[in-house]
Amino acid sequence: MEQTTHPKDVAEPAEVDRLDIPRGWYDLVVLGRGWEAIGAAWHAASLGARTAIVPGDTETESARLTVPRPLCQWWKETLPGQQADLVGHADRAVSWHPPEGPFVEGLPRGGVGSAAIAVDKALGQLAASGVAVFRGPACFRAPDVLEVRGHPIPFRKVLLAVGEYVEPLQLPGVEPADLTTPDQLWNHGRASSAVPQDSSKSDRGHLRAAIVGDGPIECFWAQWLARQGCQVHLVFPGSVVAPNEAPEISQWLQNLLVKEGVRLHSRAVCQEVQRVGEAKLLLLERPDQQEKLLVDRLAVVPQMRLDLSGWQLERAGLQWTDRGVLVDAWRRTRNRRILAAGAVCGPEFRCARIAWAMVEWAVESALGRRPPPRNWLLARRCIPTDPPIVRLGQSVAEAERDFWQVQTYRVQFSPDVESANQSKSGGFLAIHVRSRSGRIVGATLAGPWAHELADLVAFLMQQKIPLAQWAIPTGGGSTAMYLLEEAARMAEEDHRPRWWDASVETLRRIWRQWRGRSDAEIDKRPLETLPLEK
Repeated sequence: MEQTTHPKDVAEPAEVDRLDIPRGWYDLVVLGRGWEAIGAAWHAASLGARTAIVPGDTETESARLTVPRPLCQWWKETLPGQQADLVGHADRAVSWHPPEGPFVEGLPRGGVGSAAIAVDKALGQLAASGVAVFRGPACFRAPDVLEVRGHPIPFRKVLLAVGEYVEPLQLPGVEPADLTTPDQLWNHGRASSAVPQDSSKSDRGHLRAAIVGDGPIECFWAQWLARQGCQVHLVFPGSVVAPNEAPEISQWLQNLLVKEGVRLHSRAVCQEVQRVGEAKLLLLERPDQQEKLLVDRLAVVPQMRLDLSGWQLERAGLQWTDRGVLVDAWRRTRNRRILAAGAVCGPEFRCARIAWAMVEWAVESALGRRPPPRNWLLARRCIPTDPPIVRLGQSVAEAERDFWQVQTYRVQFSPDVESANQSKSGGFLAIHVRSRSGRIVGATLAGPWAHELADLVAFLMQQKIPLAQWAIPTGGGSTAMYLLEEAARMAEEDHRPRWWDASVETLRRIWRQWRGRSDAEIDKRPLETLPLEK
């Protein structure tokens, strides 16, 4: 197919000329209209690249554009009187710098309640800064052909950063007007408009809220609202919370919520909601009985969905599932000219900090700037409860899909244990290693020291140091060091040194000694040790 370029007689500014690509081509074309795509286009233009952005079918241009706040930061946005009661161990790990671009106005850290601008205004500011904006329906016609309204867009690299969109709140049998989101119940530590303001509910501790769902995000909001003095009910259809997580994580979250005073309603389905004045009466259907629950507000966490419709990515040779686009360690798809970054790579990259770090890295990689190599398997997947839960690397199921035999070492820490550095909250460390080499493939950490220990475990994984060879430095008496030392001791018992585990130099020295033997030395041996000739 013949590609369209600018005529040769059209003069272009000297600063945008490239010797290695034809005239009229773009160094980077960004697909998407969310905060990730607009931030990527702004970052690429600031590096001096010829950049274009294709927002696709802009039916929702009037929507507000916001940078999502990492949920960990909500622990710092508390009431002044309660701030001293919180642990605050995650402050060092969750501090981040959001993208600086035209779509952030008065938005220092991002958040739903902060000021933002419309998508069309952000696209207009990008166009004013020199970024080409191609509006209209867009799709791939071939692995190297991207068309907008039937016109091909010549490109060198494409960055797929379409992000996610928020589905409208919905619950079977419940009117959308009766639903709200958890962050509307309490916004930045102050009562929001969703909180009743009459005299009988002037005390925030009298607010009764029900959260429907069993995911980690629902558990986070249940604990956070309970810390603010609300009476929280968590309604979920399963037997345990977070059923998609590992059993140890589900049990940890459930015990944590019970200690916080959250009332759990397992195996319950909300069938109907009736209004009783300003309150709501929930009719819960359970296997053995029916239950009625009177609350002030009914909260549902909005669902996020990938915005991949209409792009015809299959024509570009891309593969994806309901979790996201399949990419390699360099964020490249099956088409080497197309990179993906952000939430489109999977739910584990939905965190705003990880998504923006990946977008910056992918832009620099696409422009040939060779950023430092990053192992995105070591990106922390955090459940932002207090204490937090941090996951690194692969799970047991993911490692077994790569044909690795995995052995898990689990160490439990209880606050009842007498120790010099006793913590108020317990925790555990579950570390997964290869059965033969002893190298770490993944880990799950829970406790107030989770972020601290995650740095050390990530270092061991990056340097390919077997767990059994980990030596605790002198003076390491913290809880994190105790857990890692105990796991290393158990791994050392299962991975004792064998002769084939010796270093190459040791094997060479043994080989030289064996070959240096003389026949005279053999004759000096006793007669019974000499081989008998047949």
